[in-house]
Parts: sequence; structure tokens; C-alpha cells
Amino acid sequence: MHRVIFEMKEPPKECEVAHRAWEWWTTATEEEKAVAHRQMDEKNEEFIESECKRLLTPKTWKKSLWPAGREIRFCFRDWDYTLQTDHETAKAVACQAKALSDKIIAGSTDNAAFIGGTGCGKTSLAIAILTACRKQSMPCMVLSTAELVSSLDSSYGYDDARRQISKVEQAAVDCSVLLLDDLGVEGGPQIKPVRRDMAQMMYRISNARLDKATLVTTNNTPAELGRMYDERIVSRLIPKNKGQIVDMRGLDDVRGKRKRRNGNDYYRSSKF
Repeated sequence: MHRVIFEMKEPPKECEVAHRAWEWWTTATEEEKAVAHRQMDEKNEEFIESECKRLLTPKTWKKSLWPAGREIRFCFRDWDYTLQTDHETAKAVACQAKALSDKIIAGSTDNAAFIGGTGCGKTSLAIAILTACRKQSMPCMVLSTAELVSSLDSSYGYDDARRQISKVEQAAVDCSVLLLDDLGVEGGPQIKPVRRDMAQMMYRISNARLDKATLVTTNNTPAELGRMYDERIVSRLIPKNKGQIVDMRGLDDVRGKRKRRNGNDYYRSSKF
């Protein structure tokens, strides 16, 4: 398009910007014109890439399977460390999560895991990472493993349900950042091997995402997850680098202390 603008007849002088561009083009050397073409081509490529990301983002996000079917909204400024007895650990895990977020936005594809008891804020901090990534137009998605098992149940005998679960799986593969929320709950309190179709789907997703960032929240240890899933799946999902593991064990269950906003649970705003 820029070639057409520069090579057209002289624009009216009333169109100041177009006229100045035309004047420059008529007096520029071939080398200067070549540089201008390259710069504009690069800008066009950047624009096309950003538009593709923008268009892809809602397509994966809207395929999310949320815990109990309710979308969770959370960002780092919502984290209130004063709700925890151990303020220092609460501050540290939030800072670690923020650092992981910055790494992912900068291009890291390393997985991260949040390990800890029920209600300590694992999902909240993971959602905060996704919120930061989405602000950078990175396609993200949330998969509650409990809801995924329920969807697999519904898919048997119903063509529409099978097509829908297929779209969910494809979105989980395509997105830049995936959150597998509450991994291990599908194994039950006795920590039994998960059903075959669930294990197969987790293997397909984890295997296809070796070059993309996956976040995992879990109440279980890696050893316990290994008793539910094949070791190949666990090794693909749970990072071995301790810097990629946010250890929240020992923090309090603060769900009863959360305030309400727009129908969603959240922590009071606080800086750390």
C-alpha cells in the first residue's frame, strides 16, 4: 500500500502529510527508498502479527473450563499478604509469581507449578500471570481438570459434546499460556490412577506444548501426581527447576477471608 501512496501523482498541498511524504519520495535516493520500504514492511509485519494475536486471544480464552463454571478475575495488585499468618512467605510467593510472569512475557516457554494446600491462593496467583499475559495480547486459557473430567463424561453418546471437547483440546494446544488448575483432584482422595481418556488427553496436550508455557496448580506432590499419571506426563508438566515452582505449602486457607467484587472472589488490593 505504501508503494501506491508514494508513486501516485502529486497530492493537493492542503493534504500536508501526504504532500510532504510525496515530496520526500520524489527527491529521495534509491538507497533511501529501499530503507523506507524495509522499515514499512517491518511495521506491516508487526501490525499483522499483533492483529493475529489479538484475534486468537478470545478464541482460546472463551474455550476455558472454569472451576464450577465461574470465571475468576485476579491481578497482582489484588494480592493481600496480610490475610496470611506468614506475611513474609505470602510476599515472597507473590513476587516469585510476578517474576515468572515477566519471564513468560519476555518469551520464556518454561512451565511453572504452584504447590500448596486448599485455599492458599495458588489459582489466584496463576490467574494473575494470565491477566498480565493477556494484556500483552498473548492467547491464554484455563482448564480446570475437574471440569475437564466432567466434560469427558458428557461427551459420550453426544456428537455435539464430542465436538466441543475436541475444540477445547485444540485450544489448549494452541494457546501461548495454559493453566491446568487443580491438577490431581481428578485422582480422588485415595490418589488412584486417573481414567484412561483423561490420561490420554493430558499426554496429548502436554506433548504438544513442549515449546509453550504451561502453569499448573495442585494440592499434590510430584510423587503423588506420578501415581495418578504416567511419569512421562508429570515430567512434561511439572518443572524440575525449583525456581519455577512456587511452594505455597504452609500458607493458610483464606477463602473465608476474601471479600467479594462483581460476584468473584478476590484478595483486597495491596502492594508488595
